[in-house]
Amino acid sequence: MKSFKKLFTLLWISLLFLPWTSIKSTSFQIDSILVERLNEHLLSIENTSVDVTRVLPLLDMELNPSYSLLLFKEGYAILSNDSAVLSEYALRTKDIPYQKYIKPGRIYVYGGPGNYAFTEDQVRYRDAIDGSSILLNPSKKLKQLNRTLLSETNKRAAVEIKYVPLRWRGIHESLFLRYNHGIWINNAQNYPEGNGICGPIAVAIMMSYYQDHIDRNYVPNTIRTPESRSPGNLIYLLTLHIGGVQYGTIGWMLYYGIQEFLASQKMDFYQPKMTLLETWDAVVTQVDQGRPIAVGLTSWAGSPQSYGNHWVTVYAYAKDERERGYYKAIDNHGNYKAVINTRWTVGTIWLEE
Repeated sequence: MKSFKKLFTLLWISLLFLPWTSIKSTSFQIDSILVERLNEHLLSIENTSVDVTRVLPLLDMELNPSYSLLLFKEGYAILSNDSAVLSEYALRTKDIPYQKYIKPGRIYVYGGPGNYAFTEDQVRYRDAIDGSSILLNPSKKLKQLNRTLLSETNKRAAVEIKYVPLRWRGIHESLFLRYNHGIWINNAQNYPEGNGICGPIAVAIMMSYYQDHIDRNYVPNTIRTPESRSPGNLIYLLTLHIGGVQYGTIGWMLYYGIQEFLASQKMDFYQPKMTLLETWDAVVTQVDQGRPIAVGLTSWAGSPQSYGNHWVTVYAYAKDERERGYYKAIDNHGNYKAVINTRWTVGTIWLEE
């Protein structure tokens, strides 16, 4: 083991002294499997997930596209392509690898954490940390070390993690795009009066979907126009009845607030239903009927800091190879395909005729 660690260190330190030619640039297309695998890692390690916005292909020391740099808001991760094993990551950092040197036409080389290089002409290479010129000189021994390292990485992945992409069941995510902009978004600019607006928004998205895809009568046309990209007055009226703007909303507040809203509109053909703790059975039942459902998240159950105590609108569900549950949701923060770990969730709200 000690000898392998020495070889590992020698390989990565030596990488930035290698010249290469005949490099072919790879694409910037986002690999959905790598993104899902990254979120699997982050869910188990950090109890969070990320929305990847760009993928930068990285070559190893033999010019093979063995790694990818995945960029997301405030952070990054580097994974091996074949095994999707994390090499390094940071959820919040200003020091994104290659960030200062990302430019069309450049080719990027990865030599392990802290070792980053790039080239424009396949002859001259520069350090992607400070931009200094690098003289590179490969050897057969170092190439073999690279192969050994990648082989060990893939072997470790095969032993530790058998990756199976999540198989989602439910409503297609594209149907929620219209509820993912403007005043559908829960932020200080739209709602400066407090942070408790997430419950009314999650319910408004659910009710609007019912109106758009199940029955036009779920929301009066005078409040919201069917298939509109706007909530009209729905969020505002729900907030008046639900309350909680200053301190947040709990399940009972949503339940009774919806009842008051329906009574104020003289609507009695459906009523709210709820669970206080359990979420999985309720979600599966509603989603299998093509009906989204509002689901609560709470910090004490492990909800990440980006959500904390929060309400989202769930429209799909899945289990991984270890039978751990996940929901796909529109989170009213601007992500209409957020992956939510079921362990973070407590309580549901839905509508029933």
